[in-house]
Amino acid sequence: MPPWASGVNPARVKGFPDTFPAKQLADWQEYVRQVVVRYHKDVQYWEIWNEENGEDFYKPVPNAAEYVGILKATGSTIRRIDPKAKVVLGGSR
Repeated sequence: MPPWASGVNPARVKGFPDTFPAKQLADWQEYVRQVVVRYHKDVQYWEIWNEENGEDFYKPVPNAAEYVGILKATGSTIRRIDPKAKVVLGGSR
């Protein structure tokens, strides 16, 4: 998640500042909407997060319920624009 969406100050974060979920899911969904409108003709698969189950990549700690909410909301946003899009969760070992 970009720092502007999470409200995180990158200067105060050890590691990756883009590993925090959005404070306002609606802000994230609007960002996704704009990206999908622009790229849906070129992109068929949309991965939502990367390694969301790892402590280094989902802060402050991995949260499956929160991630599922983000995944559902993001998937709905994407499919409103491109019903044929494939939305996949981020995976790791």
